Amino acid sequence: MDMKRLNHWLALVANLGVIAGVVFLAYELQQNNALLVEELRYSMLQNQKDWTQFIAGNTDISNLLYVNGTQNLSDLEKDRRFGILVSNMFTWQW
Repeated sequence: MDMKRLNHWLALVANLGVIAGVVFLAYELQQNNALLVEELRYSMLQNQKDWTQFIAGNTDISNLLYVNGTQNLSDLEKDRRFGILVSNMFTWQW
């Protein structure tokens, strides 16, 4: 009879350990998700900073981007402007 009772208590302790492990795992997943969100925010901030520095650091690019219309641009300038804007769109898309 003692052995049966001991097995019962050991099974109970083991089940409590499993429940505690699942709770701990859920807490770790929640922390990991919060960390991933913060990493995403930081990455977006870095992209914004890089784009601002790219424009501010090169007056040719700034002038190319802020020209009104495309009638005053050569074909090469139009292609450069299109490439820069598409690159920015891809950066913001991700």
